[in-house]
Amino acid sequence: IPSGVLLAAGDTLSSFNPMVVGILESAEMQEVNPFSLKNVFLLFIALIGFISLKKIPSRSVPWYYLSLMGLGLWYGLMEIPVFAHRLLEIAMLSYFFWIPYLPPRQRLLAMAILFLLGVYLLIYSFFITPFFA
Repeated sequence: IPSGVLLAAGDTLSSFNPMVVGILESAEMQEVNPFSLKNVFLLFIALIGFISLKKIPSRSVPWYYLSLMGLGLWYGLMEIPVFAHRLLEIAMLSYFFWIPYLPPRQRLLAMAILFLLGVYLLIYSFFITPFFA
């Protein structure tokens, strides 16, 4: 549904930013892996949060739902990878606001997974597919 809405609103969005049309047209050439390591790690952290949802303070629960929304939009916008990745990256910030309020064991596990994800993304960005190559 999100991809269809975004594709239908392409003309309206292009009036705000003319590059939107180029992004929407180039989306057909890109491949997306729904089971990438990043997604698996984030889904596992979200599962830890779901299991511990009743123990998270009420002020942190909206941040948890924002992280779920980021994952949901990623899968919903897989037809338009540029937007899917950017919205997931924006929503990744919310993990820092609810993970510290998990119970101790779940917090340690979630932080370790988030740390491993950070190390993986750093290695991937600089050595596997370098930014500046």
